[in-house]
Amino acid sequence: MNMRLEGYYVGRFKQAMLVFLAGLLSLMHSAASAQQSAPAKAADNLSGRWSGAIELKGNDGSVRSEPLYLKLLQTGANLTGSGGSNFEANSPIVEAVAQGNRLTILLRRVNVTLRFELQHEGSELIGTVQSSADTTRSAVFKAKRTGDLLLEDYHPPLSFEEGDRSQAILQLREGLRTARANAVEDFWQRMAKTGAPIVEPIPGNEESFLVTFVWKGSEITKHVLLVRGRFTEAWPGRHLLSRIPETNVWFKTLKLPRGLRLRYGYSENDGRGSLPPEREPRKIQHDPLNTQRIQNQSVLELPGAAPQPWYVKRSEIPTLTLTKHRLKSELLGNEREILAYTPPGYDSKRKESYPTVYLFDGNDPDGAVFASQTFENLIYERKIPPVIVIRIVNPPGRRDNDLACNEGYSRFLANELAPFVRGNYHVSPLASKTVIGGKSIGGLGAACAGMHQPNVFGLLLVQSGSFWWQPLQKDWAEPNWVARQFATIPKMPLTFYIEAGIWEVDPYGNGGNIIETSRHLRDVLIAKGYTLTYQEFAGDHDTINWRGSLADGLIALLGPMLR
Repeated sequence: MNMRLEGYYVGRFKQAMLVFLAGLLSLMHSAASAQQSAPAKAADNLSGRWSGAIELKGNDGSVRSEPLYLKLLQTGANLTGSGGSNFEANSPIVEAVAQGNRLTILLRRVNVTLRFELQHEGSELIGTVQSSADTTRSAVFKAKRTGDLLLEDYHPPLSFEEGDRSQAILQLREGLRTARANAVEDFWQRMAKTGAPIVEPIPGNEESFLVTFVWKGSEITKHVLLVRGRFTEAWPGRHLLSRIPETNVWFKTLKLPRGLRLRYGYSENDGRGSLPPEREPRKIQHDPLNTQRIQNQSVLELPGAAPQPWYVKRSEIPTLTLTKHRLKSELLGNEREILAYTPPGYDSKRKESYPTVYLFDGNDPDGAVFASQTFENLIYERKIPPVIVIRIVNPPGRRDNDLACNEGYSRFLANELAPFVRGNYHVSPLASKTVIGGKSIGGLGAACAGMHQPNVFGLLLVQSGSFWWQPLQKDWAEPNWVARQFATIPKMPLTFYIEAGIWEVDPYGNGGNIIETSRHLRDVLIAKGYTLTYQEFAGDHDTINWRGSLADGLIALLGPMLR
């Protein structure tokens, strides 16, 4: 080929290459422009549960791993969910953006917000995380998809809703999410039929139940407070009910122990529910869906609650006879009303004298804790021998002073009241046949009466004794002065029945309330070799528990006399 022809072909080749390159560049530019102008495609398959860890690198080069779980729900281009350091993962995702296989998540924890910049690769999420508390550093985050979402994952916790979730409430919310007609109306109709609270089993847990308290709100309902004794007083914010948005359904779900007997009520628009909290008078209302009531409150009895058969009134059983007395006390400088109950068939001349049961708080109505029918049933069924019951009425304003381990009051009981009873009734003078008992601070008074006067009162019936008491009456002083006394003094001829509720706890950190100090006293008495019956009930500081367990104490202390 001559040089001219070769140059011709080379020129034509270069020209063709230039045209090709120009076309390719034009095509690439068009594709890039189209990509910039088209909306980003959302990532696929993000819905599910993700298990991962944040890897934090220290200044010394060490790496610390902290678990973090995510629950992601993708609906089209929208992404919501929650996260946290355990499988509950209940901290809310406040913002999430998915573009292609890239994902940005803002997760709000207790005091900080975590920002995740992640890449989605199949069943893995990989990227970085940065805390709002320190924006100068970032950590590595890796997670794997571990499974599909559960029902509760589709419904993040509402305000005031905690980790224990009711399936009944979740199903109602699912009905609302899927636009099921009349979901709320059907719920209230079911509640009217079955009653409330809602009690649900916990899979794999035989000791507890999920209990959901429900309240039907109105257009004026701003918030609702569940009132349940010491726990509401200590943590009112944790007892505010959640509201399902755009409905009149307010609820609170708690994990409660098997056998619980609880008194509760509701306070609508309570001052403690506002910020800052107010202390306006509280109006407690009963649960209109619960037929068990005491005055303005309702009663919940969970499966396994201790039966109270001896408290039931039986019309066919012979009754006690009540006689009222006035006793002037030289030691106390006042006059006391005394209520004496004699058993059916009482015989002042029979050969064998009667045991005696002294009980504080005689001004309580018959049936509050002391109940005539309890003694009548026990005597009739030969669970205890026929006894004479002496109830001591508290003058106004004197109860706490008299019963708070007052040695002068113990002398009144031993040196004035007991001789008066012996002079008027055919009772045994033996301490081993004399019970003294009480509830709360009356339980403390009973233990102290035995400690002060063991030759008069040998059988001590203590129901939720106030052993947190100590004579200094100062903040932070060590509680349970009584236990220390029994630990140091010589053993005395005393027999004990002591009980306490598992909820009679100290929520304020003062060193112990009733359950803690009762357990301490129990251990001291066992170590000293005392005869002791000790039991705990699932409940709080409440007459609805003591009224049934009074019979247990009487049987434990008096039952052996029938053998």
